[in-house]
Order: sequence, then structure tokens, then C-alpha cells
Amino acid sequence: MRRARPLVLLLAVVAGLVALTVALVPAPTPSAALDPENPAPDGARALARVLAAQGVEVDVARGADALEGALSGGGPATVLVTSSWALSPSTAAALLSSAGEGEVVVAGAGPLTVSALGLDVAARSVGERRDVPARCDDPVLAGALGGLVVSSTDAYAYDAPGCFGRGRALVARTSEATLLGATGVLRNDEVIDADNAAVALRLLGARDRLVWYVPDPADALPSEAGALAELPDALAPGLWLTLLVVVAVAVWRGRRLGPLVREPLPVVVRSSETTLARGRLYHRAGDAPHAAAALRAGSRGRLADHLGVPPGPAAGEPLVLAVASAAGRDEAEVRALLAPEPAAGARPVDDDRALTRLATDLDHLEHDAGVPAPATTTPTTTPPTDERDPR
Repeated sequence: MRRARPLVLLLAVVAGLVALTVALVPAPTPSAALDPENPAPDGARALARVLAAQGVEVDVARGADALEGALSGGGPATVLVTSSWALSPSTAAALLSSAGEGEVVVAGAGPLTVSALGLDVAARSVGERRDVPARCDDPVLAGALGGLVVSSTDAYAYDAPGCFGRGRALVARTSEATLLGATGVLRNDEVIDADNAAVALRLLGARDRLVWYVPDPADALPSEAGALAELPDALAPGLWLTLLVVVAVAVWRGRRLGPLVREPLPVVVRSSETTLARGRLYHRAGDAPHAAAALRAGSRGRLADHLGVPPGPAAGEPLVLAVASAAGRDEAEVRALLAPEPAAGARPVDDDRALTRLATDLDHLEHDAGVPAPATTTPTTTPPTDERDPR
């Protein structure tokens, strides 16, 4: 239990953070297009609130069960279907049969949705945005004077009797349902364009109740839902149980790592070995200018220490004068050898031969200036002693 104390404390902290997050973070709003609770530009919350303010009872039904409950407890109602892409033939048939004497309005019905509804209507996508007048005598859609105009970015046009279009109507009337292809009349960002708001209120506010139906793909029959619907219901709990077993086995069989233990190793490395190793690295890299800069830096440091000149960037010209005086060399020659950057016109160090020549010249310069050669130390080991018991 002592060993498990940190893990229990960590789990408690994580559980507390999760609970605090769930309590403080507001519930996410639906993000589906044309959802009555979606405040985004492609949502329809503005229209839903305006209808409610006009006295229309807006009842949101998510799924077939919620739709059946909403239609069973009241009189005739207008049923608006959004997310119509989720309508399967079975849910479409249930929708048309349960609507009764009410009116079914399907928004954004594409070819697959029209086929699921069993309508003999062709749907064609209209991508251009333009204002389309009613051009019909429908008193609800066209208005008293027939002058209403709708505007929609993405829409469907149907070859069925209706309004707003020539030959193909953006709003088509059939005996089973009304197809609303101009979904811009519902969107938050387009409802105030042209006469979109008037058309939406006339079409959806004709009755006291509006059932806003958002289909759920899970309501489809197994034969319509695809291969995923054929999976057994116990698969998800089985996967969770397998995951818990794997975690338990990992905790049970996992090795517990203790604190690090420092152990001195009996290894002695000669200073010459590190020098040779670094030289081999420079040789393998083929970067002669970088190696030359390292040689010059090392010589400047040793000469500055020997002659008492401050090291670092301050040892520029004072170091050159001191070395030239101690070695009896020309100042220009010393400056060319020790300068961090090669002087203009100097021979570049770009190969091994030039690098060897530079190393030799720097060694002679240090020797002439009186810098003692580095002492080579050889590691010594104490021979084993043979101490015998005098007894």
C-alpha cells in the first residue's frame, strides 16, 4: 500500500480535475447544419427563436422515438426535417405515416433523400447564389402579390410543381411532402437576405405546432445501416474489458525501477586519447577550416597563459605583440598564425596538408616563445601485493 500511495493520489487528482471540468465547462451545443440549437452561421437557431416568439410551439425531436412521442400527443403539426441525409427508407416511411394530417417539409433533400422518401422527383444541385422570384400562384409561398424572392448559396432544384424557379423549383410541392431546396431560408447567416425570413415563417408557421425533426442514422434498419450495424452489442463492453485486462497485466508484470545507483568505474583515460579522438572526428568530417580555428584557439590560450596576457577577446593585439617579442618573430607573421580569421591574401587552410603545416608552424611558435611542452602522463596501477599469513 505504501508503494501504491503515489498512484492512488495521482488518480484522485485526475478524477477531481475531470469532475471540475465537467462541472465548469458548459454542455456543447449541436454543430450540425440547420440544427435549431446551432448558433453558427450554418445553424438555424435564429429562425427557431423567431417562430417561438411568434407563438409557434417548436418541439425538437432527435431520433425516431422522439418524433413518435412528439406527434402522438397533439394535433396536426408541421414536421420540418433537417439533416435529411440521415433519412433511410425505413425512417422516411415511418415519418410519412406518422405525420398524419400535418405537413412534412424536408430541407436540403438530395437525390438519395428523394429516393428514400419514395418520390418520383429528380433533384439537381444549384451552386450559384442568386435571388429567385416566386413565379407561382401559391398564396403561402408567393405572397398576396406574388413578389417574394428567396436567396440561397447552396440549393437543390426539383422537377416538380412549386415556386422559385423556371422548370425546376427550389420549393416543390408533392402529395407526400414539401421539398425545401433553398436551405438559405433557414440558415442563421442568410435568413435575413431577400425574403428568406418571410418564406420560412409562412412555410413553417402555418400551424400552431412545429416538430423540428433531426434524424438519427442509428434509427435505420440493420440492413440499411451497413456492416457496422451487424456487430454484436456486447462488442464495446468486451473491448473495454480487454483494455482493462491489458492495463492490469502491464501493471502486474511491469518492472519497478528504483533510484539510480552511482558506481565508480575503474577506468583511466589518457589525455592524448581524447585529443586523438577529437582529431579523428575532425578528419572524418573533412572540415579543415574548423579544425584550424580550434588549433589557433588552443595556441592562443597556451601562449596567453604563459606570457600573462588576459585570455579571451581582450588578448588580440596585446597577445600578438607579446608573442612576437618573446619568440623573436615578425608581428605580421604572428598575427597571421594566431588570428581567429585568416587575413586577406593568406593561404587558406582547406585540406589536410595545409592543416598539418599550420599545426607545425603553431608548435614552432610556441616553442620559440618558451611555452613548455605538455607533460604526458601515463596512468599507473598498483601491482597486486602478495601478503601471506606469517603463521
